[in-house]
Amino acid sequence: MNDYTEIKELKDLKRGDFFAINENCSTVYTKDEYIREIKKYACLNNETGNYVNHKGNKKVYIGFTY
Repeated sequence: MNDYTEIKELKDLKRGDFFAINENCSTVYTKDEYIREIKKYACLNNETGNYVNHKGNKKVYIGFTY
């Protein structure tokens, strides 16, 4: 079980911060750059190396040990 201590919006995180999409998620992502053309942030899946894009108002879980 993960010990998430805080929920924030993705836009409030710094570039390079780790986060999870939901509280039961075992996948950890890293926030990367903002892509103006699509108005979303690129987020790196640390397990597969693939990128996914999320809006800045997406609620994410932080405050865990990775």
